[in-house]
Amino acid sequence: MATISTTRAPRGALRPARRGSGLLALLVAVCTLTACSTPDLEYAPSIGSNDRTATIQALNLAVVTNGEGVGTLVGALLNEADSADRLVGVVAVSELGPIETAMPTGPIKLPEEDAERLVQLAPSSAVTLRGDNLRQGFWIDLTLRFDDSAELPTKVPVEAQAGPYADIEITASPDGKVAP
Repeated sequence: MATISTTRAPRGALRPARRGSGLLALLVAVCTLTACSTPDLEYAPSIGSNDRTATIQALNLAVVTNGEGVGTLVGALLNEADSADRLVGVVAVSELGPIETAMPTGPIKLPEEDAERLVQLAPSSAVTLRGDNLRQGFWIDLTLRFDDSAELPTKVPVEAQAGPYADIEITASPDGKVAP
């Protein structure tokens, strides 16, 4: 008949392992609590899309629509080239087909890199879009065309004229001209 030996570890032999796991749990708890208690940090999520080429950055781009088939491209462009450039055209295609685009005020000037300034698209309705297939919640494939820089293809969301976009001016192009 086999005998089973039941020897116990000397008293206190397991304490270092228990002490180590207790310290680890305390450390995790402290790190978790301190990470959540940073009230001076503010997070503002971006709705639009960001893309870039070698010389142009397109930041926070979105199309804001009035719900009646008319929209405005919002966001900013930054020229990182050594010379000025211009946005000369926008091509837009939704999930349901092409969308008319216009630049009522003409090409948009982008100063050279030394100017270090963003060109905001929204205040003047610089790029307008029109079409029955311009619908909130959809995504639009845009291609931005420039005088000197490479084309910038990107995908942007279509947002309602509400919330952060409530004050965006949306006007249809008065002459009906469509950009390339």
